[in-house]
Amino acid sequence: MTPHNDTSDEIDLRRLWNSLRKYTWPILGVTALSGVGSYLLFSSQPPTYEASSTILAARSETGNSTVNNSLVTAPPLPAGAVEEAIHGTLLVEDIISRLKISGLPAEEVSNIALDLRRELANDSSSRVKVSSKLDSYYMIGVHTLRANATTPLAAKTLTNAAVDSLLAWDVGRARAGVRQARQTYEKQLAALNNRIRVTAQNSLDRETLLSGRARIIEQLSTVVVLEQAATGTLSLISGAVTPIVPTAPKPLRNSVLVGFLALFLGGGAALVREALGRKISSEDDVSSLRLPVLGSLPKLNTRQLALGIPQAVRSGALFESVGFLRVNLMSSTRPGLEGQMQRRYVISSARPGEGKSSVTASLAIGLANSGLRVLIVDADLHRSSQMRIWGQGAGIRRQYRPLVGATGNATPALDLPGALERPEAAHAVVVSERIDLLPAGSPLHETAHILTHPQLEYLMDRWSSDYDVVLIDSPPILALSDSFSLAALSSGILMVVEANQTQFSVLERALGAAQVAGAPVLGLVLNKVPRRSEGYYYHNGYSQTGTHSLDSPEKSKDVIS
Repeated sequence: MTPHNDTSDEIDLRRLWNSLRKYTWPILGVTALSGVGSYLLFSSQPPTYEASSTILAARSETGNSTVNNSLVTAPPLPAGAVEEAIHGTLLVEDIISRLKISGLPAEEVSNIALDLRRELANDSSSRVKVSSKLDSYYMIGVHTLRANATTPLAAKTLTNAAVDSLLAWDVGRARAGVRQARQTYEKQLAALNNRIRVTAQNSLDRETLLSGRARIIEQLSTVVVLEQAATGTLSLISGAVTPIVPTAPKPLRNSVLVGFLALFLGGGAALVREALGRKISSEDDVSSLRLPVLGSLPKLNTRQLALGIPQAVRSGALFESVGFLRVNLMSSTRPGLEGQMQRRYVISSARPGEGKSSVTASLAIGLANSGLRVLIVDADLHRSSQMRIWGQGAGIRRQYRPLVGATGNATPALDLPGALERPEAAHAVVVSERIDLLPAGSPLHETAHILTHPQLEYLMDRWSSDYDVVLIDSPPILALSDSFSLAALSSGILMVVEANQTQFSVLERALGAAQVAGAPVLGLVLNKVPRRSEGYYYHNGYSQTGTHSLDSPEKSKDVIS
């Protein structure tokens, strides 16, 4: 059957939820550890206090033209100029100089100075930050300076030192042009004084030089006054105050944020892991394959496994689930030639270790419990398991039953290779009431000549005629192609899938190989399903008794010791 992609949003959401639910405890554990660890980390850090001050950026013009003409103002600062200035070498060194005379402890001043110079070298800003809201045309607005330190007083002092340096720098911009004019007049005055000193008394030249010197002195006096009255475009609105509450660290807030981040990343990692190596855990995970799930068998605990698979089926651990599998499988059987029901089934899996042999034995008991006679053919000639499952080890006295066509004269052939070579002597092992087993025998490295035996189909038909159902335990599909050869002799393949272990991509490859080989897959059996996943508590609790037993093995005249 061809796999199809499922576009149902409901199925996708359910699959995502199932994927996350499988990793619930690891995700929650990582989230809790991240939150607690971050809380402890941030709690151990020293507190950080932040103070702020606001500066107005405006033109220094008044409504009086006479006053405006007597003022020298600096040009407006473009956007970003204040931030560049406060983090420049000139202002950084000025701030440090102001801190040294501020009265702060020398060690704290040294730490702040070290940070400011390091930020200057790295072109970064952490100690002092500037945020501006300016009119883009007139370049007027508000600048806010924020500075942080390890104590409230240091934060306030650093902020005020930065503001004072910035305002002094802004005024210095306005005085720079006037200072040049003053220096020019001072040079002219010095030159006139030198000429007057060497000029004769009461001469016309001396009178002219004295008159020029008087004008220079008058102009120099005006420039000195203008220099003293020069103003910048920045003015203080509000100075820094001593902060009370530290701005950092905030361990509770940070731990919550880190916890949410860990939860998000953990969930994402779980989904990525599922997407890359998605494993089948429930029927929803295989719904896109459009194959029926004929049964779900629970995972047995150590005590139940120690009792053996047959006892687990009869005692109730697998009883109800095997019953569902039996009913669903028999209902899915297709009518064969001449209206006869084809009831030969190949039991296989995608990979080794998924429990196909245990499912074969469990299904055989369920079929026998309903009154059907079952023949198990162990066709896994490399790693046979049926004799061990049924407790038929070496040294145990066994009972054998001749298969159809066998005579009583020849030495019994007690395994599949021997039965194919000597069909007249083929015998099966009686493993339970109404259940016979044709073992695989000793492991073989070459099985092609066995499964391509010219009389295999004829003999399988003949041996099956004496049984209601034949179950063929075959090797994993992705390991060997034996299952495809056997599927041609049966109604189809029953695929066993180990829950929480088999990857979806592996099952898809196996089903694709079966499709290419023309081997029909009747359905899937989820094996080793955790009991909490499929409602087995309900199934077991609903049963009136915890023990279900079969009659003792049948003793008839055609059974030989």
